[in-house]
Amino acid sequence: MKISHYFVEYYQIVVHFFKLLRNLTYGFNLFVVYASITTTSSYIKILNTQPVTEITGGPDLFINKDSTINLTCLVRYAPEPPSTIIWSHNRQAINFDSPRGGISLITEKGPVTSSRLLIQKAIQEDSGLYTCSPNNTHPNSVRVHIVNEFDGRSKNATKLKLS
Repeated sequence: MKISHYFVEYYQIVVHFFKLLRNLTYGFNLFVVYASITTTSSYIKILNTQPVTEITGGPDLFINKDSTINLTCLVRYAPEPPSTIIWSHNRQAINFDSPRGGISLITEKGPVTSSRLLIQKAIQEDSGLYTCSPNNTHPNSVRVHIVNEFDGRSKNATKLKLS
């Protein structure tokens, strides 16, 4: 815990910072001392946060064979949109010009940058670890499982299908 003291005329302000909460906010207690009167107040405020990379629906996705794999990577709280986002499959950069075909990427830059990786007609070889790597923050990964038929019984499973 960091304690900061500030003196303004006759006031003593003591700010106690405590740990970063899960939702990226900082909490702190504010103590204001004037003469013999002490006032305490607690406050939650979003401060300077670190960029976050998230792949929606993870950490495991179960996709029907022959369906379209639709992976969406979101980059939040970056000071500026990433200039590049590289997608990889099992730690190999995805080749959008591969003979397999049917692989496309849609990227929209803004306060929240999104990058959508679309792979048509999913096959068993498409199973594995997919990683979204923006150039200005940490990467994130999701594991894709190609199944013959989605039965809805898998824990934490998400079915994605485009018509």
